[in-house]
Amino acid sequence: MRLIAQVDNREVVTELGNFQASIRDKRALLNKFGVAMVDSIHHTILDEGSPSGSWPGLALSTLKKKGYSSGHKLLIMRGRLFGSIAFTTSGNTVTIGSLGIPYAAVQNYGSADRSGGSIGAQARIAERGVSVKGHRSSHDPKFLYDLRESVSDKGKAFKVPVRKLNDKRKMFDVAAHERFQNIPARPFMVFRPEDLDRLVLAANVYFAGKLAALGKVTTS
Repeated sequence: MRLIAQVDNREVVTELGNFQASIRDKRALLNKFGVAMVDSIHHTILDEGSPSGSWPGLALSTLKKKGYSSGHKLLIMRGRLFGSIAFTTSGNTVTIGSLGIPYAAVQNYGSADRSGGSIGAQARIAERGVSVKGHRSSHDPKFLYDLRESVSDKGKAFKVPVRKLNDKRKMFDVAAHERFQNIPARPFMVFRPEDLDRLVLAANVYFAGKLAALGKVTTS
């Protein structure tokens, strides 16, 4: 007894052609790599470095000035930097970085010029500065506060702070300049040790899906 399978050659050839085209067009695969690396960078930020906890902590003066607690999460306040991590693809390349956040490079590479435990002159390191546009500024606060008497629904008197513009500020012009901050490097754009295995897995899943789709060619 013989088992004979007859294959619709036209469909097989078409599917093989689609498979070859999907391999030549690497955008879908690069997108998977991009998603994996964005996830990796998010892990590094949440872990405060790779290895975990390797970033230098905030100075005591910064904690006091900003009102942060000792457990304040580094590089995460409003989530702008965290949410700006994205990727783009072009040809055979996937590029991962921070989109639209001018201070991202300073946080990643640092611009510290510290010696003897004190902050020295601002370090002028190429591509690590922040461009500041010309503007009007003042050493005085923009707003002042007065207290206004008010009464609650229960008849209890209390004072409400009322903000008003400080029209006695001493204003001066600030020319456009490049700002170089004294900030230690906290690298988040890094390749974690487990990333290679994750990218290989992403590629295997991608090609397995392509082969599975090819295996669905009907035969009779």
